[in-house]
Amino acid sequence: MLKLELEKHPKLDYPIFVLGPDPENPDRLWEIKDDLKQIKFKYFAPRKIYNKNAKYIQESDIEKLKSLDVDVSIYYQFKNSLVDMGSLRQEDVEKSKHAPALKDQFEFIIQKIQQSRISEEDRDSQLAMIEGLRSMAEGTNEAAKQAFIIDFLRFSKNFYNYSWYNTMLIWLQMKRNKLDATHTRGAKQWEKLLGRKVLEDHESKGATILAPQFKKDRVDKPELEEAVRMLRAFVASSPSKNILSNPDNVVSLIGYVRANANNKYLSRYINHLVKEKNFLNVSRMAGYIGKKIVDPGYDFKDAGNVVGFKGVTVYDVSQTEELTGEELEEYKKRTGNEPFRPIPREAWLGDEEEDPDTEEGKAQLQEYIDGMLDFASSMKVEIKFEDTGNAGGWSAIGSITMDQNAKGVTLLKTLIHEMAHEMIHTKETRRGARGKEGSFNLEVDAEAVAFAVMTSMGFNANSTYNYLALWAAKGKSLTPEELIGETAKVKTVILTRLSENFKPILDASLKMVGHLEQFVPELKAVAQAAMYNLHKMSYERMKSNRRPLSYLRTPREAFVILESMMDYFRSTQNM
Repeated sequence: MLKLELEKHPKLDYPIFVLGPDPENPDRLWEIKDDLKQIKFKYFAPRKIYNKNAKYIQESDIEKLKSLDVDVSIYYQFKNSLVDMGSLRQEDVEKSKHAPALKDQFEFIIQKIQQSRISEEDRDSQLAMIEGLRSMAEGTNEAAKQAFIIDFLRFSKNFYNYSWYNTMLIWLQMKRNKLDATHTRGAKQWEKLLGRKVLEDHESKGATILAPQFKKDRVDKPELEEAVRMLRAFVASSPSKNILSNPDNVVSLIGYVRANANNKYLSRYINHLVKEKNFLNVSRMAGYIGKKIVDPGYDFKDAGNVVGFKGVTVYDVSQTEELTGEELEEYKKRTGNEPFRPIPREAWLGDEEEDPDTEEGKAQLQEYIDGMLDFASSMKVEIKFEDTGNAGGWSAIGSITMDQNAKGVTLLKTLIHEMAHEMIHTKETRRGARGKEGSFNLEVDAEAVAFAVMTSMGFNANSTYNYLALWAAKGKSLTPEELIGETAKVKTVILTRLSENFKPILDASLKMVGHLEQFVPELKAVAQAAMYNLHKMSYERMKSNRRPLSYLRTPREAFVILESMMDYFRSTQNM
């Protein structure tokens, strides 16, 4: 019988489902090859297997495999997070002469581009962009090791993600006090967890929000004892249904308990344990409940029912000050941390992008800004300039709100970033990007486009490094040890996201660059070539963080200059 297996991709580390030949019936895999192709399984000749990225496996694929008499039990274990991902088999592709060695996630994309039937100019542009994004990931990895980012990560777990309603309550009440809320907590949390206390003159100026109160159902000893009896009876009557990774077994278990238990709520408790504890089998669940009977003699089941709300007051960090004296020493002794200090805007931005200091450079920068505004108009995206508080701007499907005080290079980069959101992230994409990790993925996409477009025009984009490092630390819940270690964790998570969504990022970047090139003055005559200052191509100049505003971006521009120079030399020979 064919059996579905789970492995790690040889070099990219994501999980893949693999279907190899059956030793007892070697021809069976070949007989169902057309069925496997229909559900997008790919054939890998060196190992004679079919495989598919676990991320894209659907229930319909599993049903198809079942109809082909394939053992798919590993799928349900994977689906219910019962597989130890660290112990998965990983084929060493370097042992096979057929498989190229990949040094990172982009090597596969590079190979595809090199093999594609596109013009040499387009190929060079795409390959150059990949190298730029690689350098972005490398720079971000180094930025993540900075002390202020480590401190941010250490404290970030102490801040909530408020609901939309409470966020609006905080914003309205803080505006009344002429404050921009950035980090908010209650007075006790500020003092106990973060080493700060509310200023006396601000004690009456906090923001009142509504905190939900949840009901918890207590399951006492008699019910626990009955649960153990039910579970053991179920296993004795149906030994083959002991494994909980099979959803059919879970349905059978809940139905059995519902039909036989004296307590009508016991099935809800068992269902709660199945979802929350991820037990491998029914026997282990019975063992867990048995321990609860002895100590402490009861268990809680969170019903998830809101029974009411109560008003609580929160304060922004600007309304607090660091603890001092004995209070500070006691806090350090208890937590081992220094008091929380908010990250200033300039730290998020890293090295400030410098605006050009020449009239010519300023004029060209303004042309690029006008070009982006024109590009937004052509994409039917409305641009509004308003007071955005601490945010540089935001995208809202068809509309972008920008900071009314933004100007120069910062304005240009933010416009590109928000337009990338508009081009790449549909309403469905944004709805699907739940939680911190979802937000991280969206920000990597948009910032990668901004980095690629800004550097292609010759601007410094150092702000990207700190920006993405902070997003990676928060979005991927990385530990301080993972940031400062030698595992290049930040680089890996960024390259992984870029490789997953590379085509939309590339398309958006090339489309913006192509539009902005229309706003660059036409290159004329040999005299105009002098403004490119060829000394900028020296090694020392290339190592500089700040790149010149004007340089040869495409082979077409180089061709124009070369033709002009050749015409000049021909004319001097005829003199």
